[in-house]
Amino acid sequence: MKRAILLAVTAVGILLGESEADLAARFRNPPANWRTLQITHSFPSEESALNARIEEFSRRGFGGFVVNVGGRADYLTSEQRWKEFRAGVQAARSRGMTLWLYDERGYPSVTAGGLTLQGHPEWEASGLHCIIRDPNAKDAVSEDLPDGEVVSAMAFPARAEGLRFDEGVDITASVRRFRKLRSGDPAKLLLFAFVRTILYERTHATANLSDTLHYPNILMKEPVGRFLELTHEAYARRFAPIGSYFDAVFTDEPSLMSLYLRQGAPYPPLPWSDEIPRKFREAFGYDIVARLPSLVADFGAESSRVRCDFWDLIGRLVSENYFGQIQKWCRNHGIASTCHLLYEEDLGHHVALYGNFYECASKLDIPGIDCLTSDPARVPWFIAKLLGSISCVTGAAKTMSETSDHVQAQKKIQVTAEQIQGTMNKLYVSGINTTTSYYRWAGLDDQTVRSLNERTGRMGTLLEGGRHRCDVAVLYPLESVWARFTPQRFQARPPGVVRIDRIYRETMQTLFENQRDFDIVDSRALVGASGAGSALKIRDETYRVLVLPAVSVLPADAIRKIDDFAKRGGRVIAIGDRPYDVAGSLTAKVEVLPEDQVKSLPELLDKAVDPDLRAGLQSPIRYRHFEKAGRQMYFLINDSPRPVTEMVRVRASGKPKAWDVGTGVVDKARCSRKGCQISLAPYGATFLSFQRGQ
Repeated sequence: MKRAILLAVTAVGILLGESEADLAARFRNPPANWRTLQITHSFPSEESALNARIEEFSRRGFGGFVVNVGGRADYLTSEQRWKEFRAGVQAARSRGMTLWLYDERGYPSVTAGGLTLQGHPEWEASGLHCIIRDPNAKDAVSEDLPDGEVVSAMAFPARAEGLRFDEGVDITASVRRFRKLRSGDPAKLLLFAFVRTILYERTHATANLSDTLHYPNILMKEPVGRFLELTHEAYARRFAPIGSYFDAVFTDEPSLMSLYLRQGAPYPPLPWSDEIPRKFREAFGYDIVARLPSLVADFGAESSRVRCDFWDLIGRLVSENYFGQIQKWCRNHGIASTCHLLYEEDLGHHVALYGNFYECASKLDIPGIDCLTSDPARVPWFIAKLLGSISCVTGAAKTMSETSDHVQAQKKIQVTAEQIQGTMNKLYVSGINTTTSYYRWAGLDDQTVRSLNERTGRMGTLLEGGRHRCDVAVLYPLESVWARFTPQRFQARPPGVVRIDRIYRETMQTLFENQRDFDIVDSRALVGASGAGSALKIRDETYRVLVLPAVSVLPADAIRKIDDFAKRGGRVIAIGDRPYDVAGSLTAKVEVLPEDQVKSLPELLDKAVDPDLRAGLQSPIRYRHFEKAGRQMYFLINDSPRPVTEMVRVRASGKPKAWDVGTGVVDKARCSRKGCQISLAPYGATFLSFQRGQ
């Protein structure tokens, strides 16, 4: 409790104002909690080796560690391991280091090294194999069904004008009895069966680099509760109060496992648990078991409605039972919950693995991403932008990237300090402010590593407590993905979803490359937005333009919000599609930009609202604008391996200062009425501040 009060007082101090001298001192020598935290899955058992490890990382400028109690076969059960872990924690804390807990012996989280499922096989991740038998197809599947409970089976006349749900015949009883997917009707019918299966082979449970353990079902509350008992409670008993030792608990790549990552699966999967039929009827008033064919085949508007309802429920269950349950435990114990999710790049994977990625990540006190590359050109900045946007919507003060040179390590390529700089720049300008590291730091001397860690700490220190400012909101097109999503035998990229993902990604890339900052908001945030004049306000952000990338399906209340925003003078630009709700109601309050003209989006924005920052044509400068302690601040990066000198103009006034990320020096900025002269080294970065009243 004392620690929570201290943090609150510190946050208030930052918001009310911090003297420039104090902020400059913290910037020059950033505190531990904003420096790089190295992930290490145990401390050395020997005291001399432990002290050497702590000394090495302190000398190299690290802020601390993300760490867990060691052991494989004796994970969580060996008191000797716990003794070694306590010694490591005490040694790190004595040097002023920041510590986060890693909640597993490996990944993906929630197995507790295999202990979670002991005595409870009914908690294992399960799903439905979706079997479609079309007798007219050349590669028709066998009549024989795989092992498992037949949850539902139905037959439909195959009509040229499309399937109609009201023509379906329930054949579940016959299929259960004979274990054959066939119909006694002489006509050739399209047959569906849904057979319950364990989700293990070919899923992330086996296709990871750590453990091949059977995995719990995170749709269910009970296995997650057991996981907390085994892990979090064990730490809390030995370190009390736990929040005085550790700042956060990190959970790694949990998922539904309803996605095959290796080829060869005979049928596509859907996530499932025993409570879904009851929960679905309570939420939506009809029977999902009888509507299962709508999740895998096209029944027109019926499919859109059922798919949106089904995946909405899946997202809520994962959000509440996994992320929400962990967040509640952490908050009750004065510690933050953090995580990065799995396969963050593709919208189809967002659905298959979580139902609602945005809602799940919103239940994190420190939203996080996984960056596996240190090639700046390939850094997944758009994922950082998504999680950074979620933090703006939820009010999370920190965002995290687990960053590494994993891709380069697999190819035996050594990354340079300059490439690491470029990687960190791109992540931080997109919304990240904290780094946990799996870097090898190969070929880099102590001073170089120290400089990199100080540089990372400086970026986090200035971004701390900053309130992001931008004019543009991009809608996360989840409902449109739900409406077109069908499970696949390998990964989750059905054609309709691939198109949405492409337009969504092109929209973000166009904005990023043209110095147009933005946030990504979901329909729930949109519905909860307030409005004044021609603005749309979500928490601390005020938007003048709403961009809808391939958004065709939206809840009716979201459409009403868009209509209201447009009527008040807000600019709404739909790319490729016009939104409608699942009942088919159209909205007329949008301007449609053809999907092959995404590159013209900046020109439309220029007509709607003056740019917050202007740079040269095809400039490599990227930026983030935020307010901090009475200052308007711009974080500027050179997203290229070449030096750049440019005149930039920003929407800010006051006496300007330049904060050099590489050296920690704060000096006068070279600004005039024409703008500010910026000179950045390859992958260089600086902050410009404009103090109010000056």
